[in-house]
Amino acid sequence: MKKEDLYILKRRIKALCNSMCFYFCRVFPIDKKLVSVCTFEGKGGFGCNPKYVVEKLHKMDGSLKFVWFVNKNAWEKEFPDYIKKVPNTLWSRAYYLTRSKVWIDNYRKPYGTVKRKGQYYVNTNHYTLGIKTVGLWRGAGFSKMAYLVSKNDSDMIDDLIIDSKFCELASPKGLIYDGHYLKTGAPRCDVLYGDRSVIKQKYRIKNGLPEDAKILLFAPTFREGAKDGKRFVYSQLWSVDFKHLIDCLEEKFGGKWYICFRVHPQLAAGFSDYENDEIADRILNESQADDLYEIMAAMDAYMTDYSSACF
Repeated sequence: MKKEDLYILKRRIKALCNSMCFYFCRVFPIDKKLVSVCTFEGKGGFGCNPKYVVEKLHKMDGSLKFVWFVNKNAWEKEFPDYIKKVPNTLWSRAYYLTRSKVWIDNYRKPYGTVKRKGQYYVNTNHYTLGIKTVGLWRGAGFSKMAYLVSKNDSDMIDDLIIDSKFCELASPKGLIYDGHYLKTGAPRCDVLYGDRSVIKQKYRIKNGLPEDAKILLFAPTFREGAKDGKRFVYSQLWSVDFKHLIDCLEEKFGGKWYICFRVHPQLAAGFSDYENDEIADRILNESQADDLYEIMAAMDAYMTDYSSACF
């Protein structure tokens, strides 16, 4: 048996065992007022598209109950008082997901997750226009195991939120999804529209910056790979010379410029801070912030690689 096939067999057996937890929890009835939420596999906090969907639901019906799955290393993240933080562990997921009427996620559910009849799963996604090589778009880089995980999640989704006709054409090929779409636009992008002067002013006051400070946000996406069944992510964030970048911005546009950077949520937990004494007072680290778009709304410029946030 090939090494990959052996790994897949082990994952299938583990997923089967995990699914038993979900079936066991079916002794509990579905709570029609309970909503389970997760972002970035438990690494994210109160942010991205699910944040705005939850805020709207709470405003529409104050009797709804929300639980949010959070990993141990992200447990200190803050949430509104109407949201209950719960551990992103197997039994916690099995208990709360099995009891919830509604699931909201911006990523995909772990392999072995089982949805029961009468539940509704809306996936908000965590990017906009489909320019990333996700899923099947990755070609040979999309492993058999990754396909199984994605297929398991896609088969459970009832509605996928997208922002364009282009996404409707691209998503099935990438996400192995052939269900219904909600063409509503990305909820998290609404903060970018209209007059942002108040948002910009508040951000500068919060960080002790001059009122006329100019800020560039650098938020690259992450690269990932897999070897011998082990997934890893990495970043080349410091390949950018921030000192030179600041000099160029000031020479070209004038004013005093600052650099705000935010690594991808998949990298944030174990991320080492940027160190350069020469420009230490010009660098802002927002890698632990929950919502990229609230930060982006306060910026004057944005630089990224192939992150869909560029749209």
